[in-house]
Amino acid sequence: MTVTLLISLTSAYAITRFVNAYTRSLKALYISTFFLPGIVGLVPLFLMMNDLQLINTRLGIIVVYVAINISFSVFVLSGFVSQISREYEEAAFIDGASRYGILFRIILPLSTPAVVTVAVFVFLGLWNEFLYAYTFLSEETLMTVPIGLNNLFAVQKYQTDWGALFAGLTMVLLPTLLFYIFVQKRITSGIAAGGIKM
Repeated sequence: MTVTLLISLTSAYAITRFVNAYTRSLKALYISTFFLPGIVGLVPLFLMMNDLQLINTRLGIIVVYVAINISFSVFVLSGFVSQISREYEEAAFIDGASRYGILFRIILPLSTPAVVTVAVFVFLGLWNEFLYAYTFLSEETLMTVPIGLNNLFAVQKYQTDWGALFAGLTMVLLPTLLFYIFVQKRITSGIAAGGIKM
């Protein structure tokens, strides 16, 4: 999640502050990924991961998770960053700040609501993600929580222990519920501010 936020924030800053042919094409690329369902690229992605020997590795699933969440994250953060006044950056330039200094000392603190919103959606998406984890992971030590619940259901076969399944579902639900309660105030402001323009 941290890698996704870092890449997305730097991309959003570049797209909104440096308008040229490259950033316009990058923006179009990010937006175009919304039109394709994730399952379309599953087989080519599996073949590529297999060639790179990243199947059944933590690094492999991390790379996949970062890649599938960047577009949405950049979309929300770009809308928010574009509304931050450039006067803050100009004042920082006068004081001798670098681009990275401006990004992490000015843009990041001012865009905290949007960053928290993106973090919540990315966390919830990764916590509940099943398809990619089921495709790329087969070792029990690497399996995610949804795969564990699926395996629990499959092991019981026709003698389903509903008590154990609901206990597992409760354990899965509690972290997401607590995380959402902790940051719910910032989510609404982040969505409202980030969804206006890009």
